[in-house]
Amino acid sequence: MHILLLDQRIADRPCPQLEALVAGIGSHGLQVSVCCPALGQPADGLLATSRAWPIRLDLLSAGDGDAAWSGFLDAAARGGSLSAAAARLVDTPLGRLREAIRRAVTRAVDETDVDVLFVCQAGLLVEFAIETGPPVAAHADGTDLASLEAAGRLRDIVAASLSSCDLLAADSTATAAALETSWVEPDPERPIEVWPLAAAAKRVVDGCQTALARRFTP
Repeated sequence: MHILLLDQRIADRPCPQLEALVAGIGSHGLQVSVCCPALGQPADGLLATSRAWPIRLDLLSAGDGDAAWSGFLDAAARGGSLSAAAARLVDTPLGRLREAIRRAVTRAVDETDVDVLFVCQAGLLVEFAIETGPPVAAHADGTDLASLEAAGRLRDIVAASLSSCDLLAADSTATAAALETSWVEPDPERPIEVWPLAAAAKRVVDGCQTALARRFTP
């Protein structure tokens, strides 16, 4: 099984959690590739390898003097949620960001033999994981979801994408409850799993296997 990890964390700098997750999945004898945002050309680390497809935010432009875009880049540079940073964007800047994500994710899938996609923190990246075609497992973060509550069209896109995942997990019971109340239609046959993403390589592997089974089992 080849897993493509989509992660919102800026990965052109040391990212111990993501690196540990990749190493943990690899320890199970599986292939793993990564698609993450970056603010520069990675010189080393995960995104400097042949298994990585960076989403180069620094190469995008919303036009000179666009305060919202500058604010987005500042928020992204501080770390945290890419979705939360993007929630302030509208129209053309948001469209350019989404297109850059789409290109990177599509290229990653087209140029590998990926079997399943796993989306860390869900949010903005889920839409493009769903569009590529392979099974998708996603892990939702409560803080990330909260940042999208009032984001209008972006929130609607994320909600529709979450509903299309083959497996959905959450970082807490509160997040799982919020998902079932406000984001997706509850499905007793596909309950939302609850577990932290940190040190969860085995959980990710199991979730991806479940997503594959659900997609291809009659």
